Amino acid sequence: MPTQHVSLPELSAKGNLCWEKVLRTYCEFGVQQEYENLSEEGKKTMLTALANSAQMFAQIKVNSRKATRGKKSLKCSGEDPLVEALLETVRDRTVVSAEDEVFDDVRFQFLGSWGVPTSSEMLIIEHQVSEFHRHELLAKKGKDKSKSTVEMRTTNHSVQKSSENSSWDVLKPMSISQLKLFQTMKGMRLECKVVGEPCHQVGITTILQDAYGSAVQCGIYNLRGVVDQQSAERMLPNGCTVIIAEPFLKIMMDGKRGIRVDNPAEIHIFLPGCRSLPPAGSIAAGKYQAPQTKAENRAEVQGQNNLAELLDDCKVGQRVRVKGLTSKKGLSLNGRLGVIAAQEKEDLERVTVEIDSDTGKPEVFKIQTGNLEVLEDSSLDEFLEVKTKANEAFSRGELDVAVDGYNTVVRQLSSHKTPKGLEELTKCLCNRALCFLKQRKWDPAKCDAELAVELEPANAKSHF
Repeated sequence: MPTQHVSLPELSAKGNLCWEKVLRTYCEFGVQQEYENLSEEGKKTMLTALANSAQMFAQIKVNSRKATRGKKSLKCSGEDPLVEALLETVRDRTVVSAEDEVFDDVRFQFLGSWGVPTSSEMLIIEHQVSEFHRHELLAKKGKDKSKSTVEMRTTNHSVQKSSENSSWDVLKPMSISQLKLFQTMKGMRLECKVVGEPCHQVGITTILQDAYGSAVQCGIYNLRGVVDQQSAERMLPNGCTVIIAEPFLKIMMDGKRGIRVDNPAEIHIFLPGCRSLPPAGSIAAGKYQAPQTKAENRAEVQGQNNLAELLDDCKVGQRVRVKGLTSKKGLSLNGRLGVIAAQEKEDLERVTVEIDSDTGKPEVFKIQTGNLEVLEDSSLDEFLEVKTKANEAFSRGELDVAVDGYNTVVRQLSSHKTPKGLEELTKCLCNRALCFLKQRKWDPAKCDAELAVELEPANAKSHF
């Protein structure tokens, strides 16, 4: 089982001081120097990345050792920066009460190499070995290839970039060696080839190599149509060319440097053979402005067509049921119904879904299409049958039964955008508000009445 890890929130002032002490005590000198040259915001980001990586590595070590119960918890004596930092920021007691050997591994096996640049040859080899072991493990367990077991390849923190919002035409070419840690390379673009098999988890992790032979790990998220390992391999095959606008270099969860791309609009992908890397010298000189040929235009169109074939048949207005979410908030959404409200260019892997709500106002979430089950549209007559039964219960004075019936109709109609659906929703809200008034539940009665007025201002009953 992969290690479950919850990313730390932004560190407190004391937490920053503790992890800064860890960095200066155990991390490589060159990494320390790069830290000193960062802005204050960059320093905080780097320390949060260090804290998350160290916690994750410690958890993996604890799990692999299968530590027995009853071990004495470590006390923060102020003598060990790592123990002090973990006690300050980590809530998982299995980590801070681990065996001394675990902390030795974190100090010397992990922190000593954290953030240190890896040679291109070693980076490619490590990626290949990791993928080999992943496939071997999946084959033994008989699992689908799309379910990755790699534990420390990505990070939960998306990149919030301060972009110049430049067009592709004015972006200047750069090489991997020109990337600066935890900085957005404003006004620049990076053109590389994919030299490693893509690994799909939440996003895609792969290895990029530029014209000079330098390589870097890269995490790409929100690519539309990428929902499993197979679609990732079709979208980002070995040998294809990618161009990244204003790349951002960070330290990933596994302690290696990597580029993270969260916005699909910031990356162009060309299938193998459709675009060659520019000559190395022209990158250094900043003069490479190769115009797109007709063949490249055709290849780009073909790539877009291939992308369309990967998409699920989720369309705006389609009725759906949420399934398969695993986050704490996502678990509460599983099984709930809603309607696809929008598909946005800025977030191509997910769609905006309006989830049915008892309040009458749908809850809005962005959900991956792979976590949606397309349903047949329900007839409005089905909802009205429930409403009729609720009205009859109200007439008999069975207020609780009536409220339950109105809840069902309001929930189903909250995302039903037809004029008739909104009219019936308003009526149900008014009826439910009247039930609440008779039950002396003033606040929910007021909420229903206000929403009914918002939906249909001319409805006299809602004003009453």
